[in-house]
Amino acid sequence: MAEDRRTVGLHDGSRMPSVALGTWKAEKDKVGEAVAAALEFGYRHIDCAAIYGNEAEVGEVLDKAIRSGTVKREDLFITTKLWNSEHCHARVKPALEKSLQRLKLDYVDLYLMHWPIALNEDNSFDTETHFLETWKAMEELVDQGLVRHIGLSNFNQEQVGEVIAASRVHPAALQVECHPYLAQRELVDYCLQNRVQVMCYCPLARAGFPRPDRPGNLLEHPSVVDIAKRNNATPAQVLLRFQLERGITVIPKSISPARIKENIDVFRFELSDDDIVLLDAIDQGWRVLLNERDQDHPLFPFPPGKP
Repeated sequence: MAEDRRTVGLHDGSRMPSVALGTWKAEKDKVGEAVAAALEFGYRHIDCAAIYGNEAEVGEVLDKAIRSGTVKREDLFITTKLWNSEHCHARVKPALEKSLQRLKLDYVDLYLMHWPIALNEDNSFDTETHFLETWKAMEELVDQGLVRHIGLSNFNQEQVGEVIAASRVHPAALQVECHPYLAQRELVDYCLQNRVQVMCYCPLARAGFPRPDRPGNLLEHPSVVDIAKRNNATPAQVLLRFQLERGITVIPKSISPARIKENIDVFRFELSDDDIVLLDAIDQGWRVLLNERDQDHPLFPFPPGKP
């Protein structure tokens, strides 16, 4: 019988739903419908961010669902993120309060620092504000009951270690790109060993994202297709289940009700050891999101050779 893996444990003993609906690049006039469909199909984890520009529409749906009794607030796990221009200590709480207002919530379950890079309001580099200053301000949000957990996004292993060493409130999670083309084994192992839950975005490697150096459409990779056939699953379900088997939370993004339903139907099968070996062999260290705009920032997390 397949191991369920519907939730994962966090460092404090609380639980996080292991499949979240992603809202990055979800159009403003469609994201609400996607969230409503996700709630109907059993999702209880929604992943948001201030910079996505759609928190208000997500909030309208969440508020309606809670008020109607469709879901209880305590059964939801809502993640959102602090943007780079709000890193200085004095701006962190107001930024969260704006997110809470848009989401129509009194608290979020997880608040992530979106990048280790601080920017000024004009998007120029702020090289004076270090992410450890930002982290201390985020810790105060936990003290005030405005967030249940705090964490990181797009940090490398060394930077995660810096936060752990300096933290009063342990980082609950790290959200990073992860899929078979970019397995991130060293980073994942480090985080899980240090009680930091890994959450992966782009778990399907954004099949429709054009890049001349793309190794190929991961959904059409022969190993993925073969494993899908043997498990009576779709290639997307195989890729999502692969991360769940590794203990990683997945954040598939879709606005299609059919795809949203498909993406959470991953608890009826498990992958064999041979399946895992085949998927592990696909790794090429290939990253979808390069963030070339910020590569010259001194805290840029993805220079060559950094896990």
